[in-house]
Amino acid sequence: MYPIEKGIPIPPMAYAGNKKKGYPWRELEVGDSFLIQGSNVQNVCRMIHLQQKTHRPKYCARTVEGGIRVWRTE
Repeated sequence: MYPIEKGIPIPPMAYAGNKKKGYPWRELEVGDSFLIQGSNVQNVCRMIHLQQKTHRPKYCARTVEGGIRVWRTE
């Protein structure tokens, strides 16, 4: 059962390029990675797809203990 909570504000919409999320896409060097905790694999794959459309580096993601880890592969 999911608990019902009141008084929690709705955060602004986020997308892959949203700086508020703070994902370090442009700072990654080949072989570097970062962990996204509590995320959905499909959402991360969409973010990777958008990043690869607008930037040349390639990324991959894997579900690991604690969340989803994203690596820069080239």
